[in-house]
Amino acid sequence: MKDIIYAERHHFTWERLIVTSLSFGMLYGAQQAEKFLGGREDYPWYSSYLVYLLFFAGNLLLLIRAEYKVSCAHSIKLAEGYKFDDSDIVFNRSRDVIKLASFCCVASIICVCAGISGGTVYSPLFLSYNMIPQVASASQGVLVMVGVCSAFLQFYQLGKIHGHLALLFMFMTFVSALIGILGVN
Repeated sequence: MKDIIYAERHHFTWERLIVTSLSFGMLYGAQQAEKFLGGREDYPWYSSYLVYLLFFAGNLLLLIRAEYKVSCAHSIKLAEGYKFDDSDIVFNRSRDVIKLASFCCVASIICVCAGISGGTVYSPLFLSYNMIPQVASASQGVLVMVGVCSAFLQFYQLGKIHGHLALLFMFMTFVSALIGILGVN
């Protein structure tokens, strides 16, 4: 129970950083493989579809793992007599976790296709699940960060972004976020 409480109080844990890095690595790897395979005649026609299939399978495994962890945490909380808050999201069935993840997937596709900010779609989605606004904001921020990093690397490799300016803005954003987080706490 101590591990569950610690993970809920600290947004950045090693486990979450590893899972986020793995997810980002799969996204970046799929983009690079598609770029490498796209338009090449010496590769079979189905090679691009294989990349998409592997990317989908990897994300499906991450979804199954997340659902398992949420279910285990929920059952431990019930066994320990944990007092749920009125604004807590309670996942009573595996279907609830998969439904939220599926909505996030559709929201991500909408954001990419429409070229809009992730918060425009994620925040109302999370708030519709009665998520605490601070948690909704932090969650959508992490999701947007992964997408922005992926887009940055793509444009950087194409030579469309000046690396030294991007590093300067990244440093400024990091320091500002750190000051904001420490100021709020």
